[in-house]
Amino acid sequence: MREFITRTASWFFNSVSWRHHDFGYAVGGGRWDRARCDWKFYAAMLRDAFCQKYLLITRLPALFLATSFYIAVRIGGQLGSFEFRECYASMQEIIDTYI
Repeated sequence: MREFITRTASWFFNSVSWRHHDFGYAVGGGRWDRARCDWKFYAAMLRDAFCQKYLLITRLPALFLATSFYIAVRIGGQLGSFEFRECYASMQEIIDTYI
C-alpha cells in the first residue's frame, strides 16, 4: 500500500522529499526530531505543489494531498515507523534499516 501511495503521489511531488522523510525516520531521535522531520516533509510537498503548472487540475489537488499526507504521517508515524531513541542512529544502524 505504501509503495502504491508513494508511486501515485510522485505525479505531484518530487520523490526526494519522500526519501528524505524516510531517512529522517531511520535516524530517529525524540518527539521534536519527528515533528521537525514531518514538518520538513510537508514544506517540501507544499513547494512541489506550488510549482504545479495548472491551478485547478494539479495545484489544488496537490495542496490537498500534501495536507492529507502531513496529517497521516503525524498520526501514523507514532505507531512504529519513527525510531524513537535517546541519540541519533549510527551510520550502520541507518544502513541496516535500508537493507
